[in-house]
Amino acid sequence: MSCPSPILHFLPGSDPPYNILEQHPYLNLLTKCNNFNTFKQIHSLIIKTGLHNTVFVQSKLIHFCAVSSSGDLSYALSLFSENQHQHKHNRFIWNSLIRGHSLSSSPISSLHLFSRMLCYGLQPNSHTFPFLFKSCAKAKATHEGKQLHAHALKLSIQFHPHVHTSIIHMYASVGELDFARMLDEVDKLLEENGFVPDTSEVLYDMDEEWKEGALSQHSEKLAIAFGLISTKPGTTIRIVKNLRMGFAHVMIAGDT
Repeated sequence: MSCPSPILHFLPGSDPPYNILEQHPYLNLLTKCNNFNTFKQIHSLIIKTGLHNTVFVQSKLIHFCAVSSSGDLSYALSLFSENQHQHKHNRFIWNSLIRGHSLSSSPISSLHLFSRMLCYGLQPNSHTFPFLFKSCAKAKATHEGKQLHAHALKLSIQFHPHVHTSIIHMYASVGELDFARMLDEVDKLLEENGFVPDTSEVLYDMDEEWKEGALSQHSEKLAIAFGLISTKPGTTIRIVKNLRMGFAHVMIAGDT
């Protein structure tokens, strides 16, 4: 049996049962944890308190195991499986597991987790996509990366700075920069022809330059660029989306 870690002396001194408010000192110990053996000791003590039954604590334990260098990805998966009925709709936990696999030696496994996540009716967010694109970049999974890009377009989330950066990185890593170049060319052509984007519809609290950047990555515009590089010259491109008129529509119509 291993000796208790010195960091365990930081634990509260009360006897079980512990008040739910005492969960934070236990979780704070994770920040001091520098090896997996110490983590297991902390986890064992948390189980004795009964705090392991709370979703918040379980989420933190799974996250630590999945993404920390002192954790263990297989252990994180076992914790998830033990209470999958509770966690299957917890996007934070799915994101943690996807992130952990993107950092592992088998990054493509994160795409399998993503498929399971979708089966439970959960959609990815701006925290999910960067690690999925990172996985595709590491695994040189070009086809899967393009499918994810299409999914990001569908959710209109591709213009989020972290997502967009990860998309560019993915295409660069797999050796396909045509799409990124096409976006840049469209922006330059619009600027050269005097097009001034109307940023009044951008509701975020950002300066004009950032607003224009957000508009430049709007889903309809990206869809057009994708169509231009994926079809033969002269092919008709139709973008179907049931939204109000916006920047992309003005750009297409040429109504400046």
